[in-house]
Amino acid sequence: MRNPAIILPILLTCGAVLADGVVVPYYYFEEPQGPPEIRVTIDVHRVTVDIDGGLAVTEVYEEFVNRYDYSIEAVYLFPVPENAAVDRFSVVVDGREVTAEALPAEEAAELYTTALREGGRASLLEFMGRGAFRASLGVLEPGERLPVTISYSELLEPADGLYHYSYPLDIEAFTYDPVTALSIDVELRSEQPVLNVYSTSHAVEPRRTNDAVIVEYREQGARPDSDFELYYKTSTDELAASLLTDAAEDGGGGFLLVLTPQPEPRDGTLPKDIVFCFDISGSMRGEKLDQARSALQYCLERLDPRDRFEVIVFSTEVRGLFDGLVAADEDNLDRAVEFVGGLEAEARTNLDGALRAGLKLLDNDNERPRSLVFLTDGKPTVGVRDDVSIVDNVLELDSASRAYIFGVGHDLNAVLLDHLARVQRGTVVYIEPGEDLQAAITGFYEKIHGPVLTDLELDFGGAGAYDLYPPTPPDLFAGEQLTLAGRFAEPGVHTLTLTGNSGGEIVRRDFALDFGQQNNDAVELIWARRKVGFLLEQIRLEGEDESLVEQVEELALRYGIVTPYTSLAWADAEPEAGYAVGDPAVNYALHEAADGAGFGTGGAPREGAGAVAESKAIDELQAGVGGRGSVGVRRALGRAFYLLDGVWTDGEYDEETMTPEEIIQASDEFFELLEEHPEAAEALALGERVIVVLDGVAYAVVPAE
Repeated sequence: MRNPAIILPILLTCGAVLADGVVVPYYYFEEPQGPPEIRVTIDVHRVTVDIDGGLAVTEVYEEFVNRYDYSIEAVYLFPVPENAAVDRFSVVVDGREVTAEALPAEEAAELYTTALREGGRASLLEFMGRGAFRASLGVLEPGERLPVTISYSELLEPADGLYHYSYPLDIEAFTYDPVTALSIDVELRSEQPVLNVYSTSHAVEPRRTNDAVIVEYREQGARPDSDFELYYKTSTDELAASLLTDAAEDGGGGFLLVLTPQPEPRDGTLPKDIVFCFDISGSMRGEKLDQARSALQYCLERLDPRDRFEVIVFSTEVRGLFDGLVAADEDNLDRAVEFVGGLEAEARTNLDGALRAGLKLLDNDNERPRSLVFLTDGKPTVGVRDDVSIVDNVLELDSASRAYIFGVGHDLNAVLLDHLARVQRGTVVYIEPGEDLQAAITGFYEKIHGPVLTDLELDFGGAGAYDLYPPTPPDLFAGEQLTLAGRFAEPGVHTLTLTGNSGGEIVRRDFALDFGQQNNDAVELIWARRKVGFLLEQIRLEGEDESLVEQVEELALRYGIVTPYTSLAWADAEPEAGYAVGDPAVNYALHEAADGAGFGTGGAPREGAGAVAESKAIDELQAGVGGRGSVGVRRALGRAFYLLDGVWTDGEYDEETMTPEEIIQASDEFFELLEEHPEAAEALALGERVIVVLDGVAYAVVPAE
């Protein structure tokens, strides 16, 4: 019989990479008739987290399936965070309950090194904490499903009111197929207001109920490759500020700043001027117009009596309900709702005329926040139709208003809409065919209908902040938060001074922030993604420039970001393993854009599904969450590793200037390398064959013959 295949946890003091609970085969089959490494499938992965104050209770439900056509014997391994207490652990196999066995980290480390030295097959699984839980699961028959539930509680210790919750979700290497259904539900409660809720690892949009903040994450067909990291702050101040940093060797580093006003500002939100500008051309006929009507009526009902508004509709002609901005009193709102209810779709699309009409109404000298909510489902077909001329007309108005644009469907000039939103310091929301138009508009309007501070300026004092993204801070809205990623030159406690316009009154706030020596490499990744997103947008709108492309390539290769210039990587030599890594929609959009004459020189799509997908991909990057690699790209040591010809290769490895030193796995040299560079374990855990660069020296770790 072959040596047993074992996956054992090992505790390293250098840093934490938390791997999730996994079922792993304990024995190989007698004859070498199957794959070299057996993995069961995690079919369902459901996580429910209840956080009250600083006490977090996590319940994990997983269903494992044996996808092989033979039986396997398995064990269940689950790491728990330091200071966590396991409240409940339940595994039902053949109708019987299995009891978990506590496994001290020191013993796990000894078993791991012994397995390697004796030639047994072993994988390195790192985790934070003082123990792992192990349970014998018995024999899993072909197709058999195994449900596992574990619940544990932990006390989250705040640092200056900032709490950090982490859930182990790096399970890609341990599931035979993608996870069919992955969900994480977090409910946050506290006696003090919960503010600055932010994930450095996953794209989430927190929402508030009467007494809690809800965070949800959903993914189908997932191959999770990073832990779920959530931060939140409790504060009694009107405006809360928190800072995450990642220290660099030169003493500076990267930072992520999060600013959040109280959910319900003491003096309410600012009175505003707003123009709703809706496309009623012929292509809007039917369900789209019905949904647009309902959405517009919802927005009107959300106006504050102190607000002023106008409703403009356009097709071939442009017409407004009133002769200008009017008060949002009961009579005017009733008239507007009746007007919207009678709208009919007709004729063509005068985009330029509608934009100029709306922005002219907002071109005034008062200090109110001014917003243009603009919806269209088409490109210009009448009046001024040239992109450059339309943008020039907008720039000539020199309006200080913000433009929030909704693009419906694919028959759009996405590049033009992106450019218009950029020059007006607003955003674009693209609504796909079949997507609920009403829900998209009303949901977004909830975010921007309550401005608190506009025209923000940030002074980072002696921190020496630079390379900020977004370069110009957006307005701050009630119930929302502002995140700013950047670099800093000088560590230490520095004063951040924020100034903004609050209805004509200049507001100034000072925050003492510690630009300390944290080592949160997710901060670096968010900054890199945002910078790449803004560089790609600049290339797309202004044309390809060699220096911009070089910056994109350098950042993308270092951080494993999917771009038009770097997104293809080949995993293994097997025919079925050759594919573009990353999200398929992102790959499609970016590669379609990169083909032909070039990304920024006319080859990039301006209209259609490709252009809309490309805009969404760039927008995700600018938010710090897009362009993530998939099976062929993993992160370790704060940088990207690429699976090339079966070898996990460090993004810093240069084959032209470096000759790697070969290290046999489990040899004396292997353990000496780990002893000298304990941080290398994070990279060596990626697979049996790894090329890693440590202190400028390349090492090629290979299995024994």
